[in-house]
Amino acid sequence: MNIQQIEYAVEASRTLSFSAAAENLFVSQPNISRAVSSLEAELGYQIFSRTNQGIVLTEEGEYFIQHAEIIAEQLRQIKGSRLDKNSSRLNIISSFNHTSLSEAFIKLCKEYENCKRLDLSLASGNVKTVINEVYLNKAQIGITAFDDKAMGLYRELMGAKDITMTLLKRLPMNINLRKGHPALEAGIENVSLNSLKKYVHISYDFNRRDEYPSLFYMDLIDTCKNISVHDKETRRKLVSSTNAFSVGCVQHPQAADNENWVSIPIADIRCNIVYIKKKNTKLGEEALRYIELVQNELDYTKSV
Repeated sequence: MNIQQIEYAVEASRTLSFSAAAENLFVSQPNISRAVSSLEAELGYQIFSRTNQGIVLTEEGEYFIQHAEIIAEQLRQIKGSRLDKNSSRLNIISSFNHTSLSEAFIKLCKEYENCKRLDLSLASGNVKTVINEVYLNKAQIGITAFDDKAMGLYRELMGAKDITMTLLKRLPMNINLRKGHPALEAGIENVSLNSLKKYVHISYDFNRRDEYPSLFYMDLIDTCKNISVHDKETRRKLVSSTNAFSVGCVQHPQAADNENWVSIPIADIRCNIVYIKKKNTKLGEEALRYIELVQNELDYTKSV
């Protein structure tokens, strides 16, 4: 087994196509096919099942790729360690769709834009994806949010993967309605999740599909009308232009929602914003600076 075989197998697992993997790696398809077949012969099992539609990972292959991805990422980091000091690299992933994160990222990019080499990224995904990306060293830090009921569960889950979780801020949870919403006619003090049963609830699709639910307050929302969206802008426009409602953390002052929404606190429910990282990984200057900037942006919001 050699490094090239591992890299070929990992890329093939991402594309589920030897031809696509070959194109991405600038090699010929026969080279990748032969390298993977040789690797499978050495291992004594198939990594991929070949079909007319392409390739799929076998059960043994899924186990192999899980570990091979870690090796491939570590090799990439070793190669990257030869960069000069005037270079910056940071991969961040978050399931917490909040203006504070994007504002902090913009400020980070401005601070490092004059580096000779720059590789900064801010991606989004559900909680499972955030945990796995950090576990596989694809992201140096992950940011997510849990309510109080979920904190203990996830601390234990991440501990089993040698991932640490650090609290950044506790924020109140709000019901968000457009100004002029019919539910406000009875008085803002009478608006509750229970009073909104007949209205549409807007949520993010990656939270609804997540097998690791981060906010158990979702159990309190009793409505037969649900719309799930992927991006913050669509969610904002739906709440601002219809009688739908959403539930989320108190908003950042720069959020576009503030002018059109009425936000009503939900009693006894708090959102814990945390960042996660591998236990024995020392964060670089860029990661530490981003965490500091996020903390500063969260300080603009109403803390508990």
